[in-house]
Amino acid sequence: MYQTRNALISYQLNESTNFQLALLNQQLLNERYQEQRFLDMIQAVFQTHYETSNITIGVSDDRQLRENAYQFKDLLEQALMHTGCSEFVIRVVEWKEDCKSMKKFERAFVENEPDIWFVFSKPLSFCRLLKRLYRNPLFDPRRTYCMSNLCSNHLVQTLGFKYFEGMKGITSMGKVWTAEDGELRIIPS
Repeated sequence: MYQTRNALISYQLNESTNFQLALLNQQLLNERYQEQRFLDMIQAVFQTHYETSNITIGVSDDRQLRENAYQFKDLLEQALMHTGCSEFVIRVVEWKEDCKSMKKFERAFVENEPDIWFVFSKPLSFCRLLKRLYRNPLFDPRRTYCMSNLCSNHLVQTLGFKYFEGMKGITSMGKVWTAEDGELRIIPS
C-alpha cells in the first residue's frame, strides 16, 4: 500500500499538529466500555474475519484504556474458544503516551503479521504510531478497529485522511463507524 502513496512523508508531527492533538487528548475522556459493546464488535468482526487467529491489541499508557483493552482481550479469548478455535494468539502492545519515537512500537504492532488489529489509544500517541505504520507494508488500516474515543473528523482532518482510510471502530455510544472517502461515517444498525 505505501508504495502507491507519497513515500516522502515525515514520521514526525509538526508543532501545530502536535499541539492540536495534545488538546484532543485533554478533551476526549476515555470511558469504561460496556461489555455488550465489545461483544457486539467482536461478533461483527468475526462475520468478516471468520478465520482470525492472530490478533494484536494496541493500547496507550492510560489506566482506563488499559482496563478496556484487557477486558476486550479476555472477551476475544472466550469468543475464539467458543468458536472452536484452539490455536490463536492475542498480543497486547502498550506504548507510552509521551514517547517521541514510535519505532519499537511500530515493530511490535506488526510483528507476527496479525490478521487484525484493535486500538485503544489517545489521539496524540496513536497519530505518532500511525504515521510510521502508514509506510509499513505489513500494516493494513482496513483490518484495524479503533475501540476508544480516538477518532473524530477533527482528528482525521488534523493528521490527514489518508492515514485512516478503511479503518473501522466503535464509539463510546456503541455506534460503529468507518473511515471512507475523506470522512468518518456512522454505520446504521
